[in-house]
Amino acid sequence: MGKNKGTKRPRKNLSLSDHEISGSESPEGEQSIDINALIHEANKLLYGDPFGQSIQATDKPDKILSPTEVAASESIMHKKLDYIVGKLQDLKQLKKLDTIEQRLDGLVSNVSDLTRRVTDMENRANIFEDSVKFVSDKVDDFQAICNRIDTVVKESSAHRKDIDDIKSKLQSVKDTEKSLSETMKEMERHKQMLEYISKKVDSVRQEKSDLDERVIDLQTRSMKMNLIFTGLEHEHRGEDTERKVRIFLDQELGISTPIQFGNVHRYGRFIRGKPRPIVARFLYQNDLDTVLDRANYLRGTQFGIHRKFQAVIEDCRRALHPIMQRFWEAGRSVKLVRDRLYVDGVRYHLDDFYDVFELPNSNRDQSDSQDAMDQEPTAPAGSAPV
Repeated sequence: MGKNKGTKRPRKNLSLSDHEISGSESPEGEQSIDINALIHEANKLLYGDPFGQSIQATDKPDKILSPTEVAASESIMHKKLDYIVGKLQDLKQLKKLDTIEQRLDGLVSNVSDLTRRVTDMENRANIFEDSVKFVSDKVDDFQAICNRIDTVVKESSAHRKDIDDIKSKLQSVKDTEKSLSETMKEMERHKQMLEYISKKVDSVRQEKSDLDERVIDLQTRSMKMNLIFTGLEHEHRGEDTERKVRIFLDQELGISTPIQFGNVHRYGRFIRGKPRPIVARFLYQNDLDTVLDRANYLRGTQFGIHRKFQAVIEDCRRALHPIMQRFWEAGRSVKLVRDRLYVDGVRYHLDDFYDVFELPNSNRDQSDSQDAMDQEPTAPAGSAPV
């Protein structure tokens, strides 16, 4: 075992003449005994050489052997036959050995092949183990990735809920924005309408102011011939106010000339213990001017005479009286005409004195104006006619 196939093994060559049998190489490359030569030699010993006999028969007659020569010849022939039989047996043994060797060589080759295959399988097993380890690592990585994905999916679910809430709130904001947009458009329309109405109101206010000015002017003109007499006491039901005014003019102002009145009466709310003022309408301007020219005679008395104005003008005059008094005490030339104060010939309105004297707002509603109209004027007694 262990010899490679194709190696040559030496053989002993023999010939019949020198008791050896010659050998030659087989077609497979091995040395073996020439079987054909052995068979030919055996036939020659057993039956003789037919070619030699025919030649000898033609050349010379047969030779008769003696018994001793025959015995010797048979002995030699038996020896050669025994030798041939031994060689044949050796040949059979050699053939068996060659077969065994061939089989052993085949087994060695198979074992080598098996060894190579086992080695290859071991290498493959190692590679497979490495692959299995690699796959196992990849499986672990994949499992980690799967776990991470599960975590991400759970977080995504939570985020999805938040996103849905945000989407819902965003939709609500969009709806609110749309509603606000519509509301803004509606408010813009209302604003335009309010601006239009405001312009109309301003126009109406201006018209009202103009109308008020006209009404005041008309009322002023209608009251131009009216004078207010204050301080005339002994008021009672059914009194003759015109006679009382005439007596007052005669006794206090020294006017005995008959004066024509259109209407004379008391006005305002009745307050116990306090006489209401008397308003007298003169028919002639000369009579009215005569009375006003002598009104300064009443200075220092309980009586007073002044013109009759509307409630708005009366309010303004009430506010201007303290201012006029201050200028008068300061030795300034002052004169109150309707709702305007003239100081040293310069005309001032009540609004010009608000910041200087910290005056209260003189604006009043209609009811207050009407009440002021019914109340007694606050002009100082015996004030100069204005």
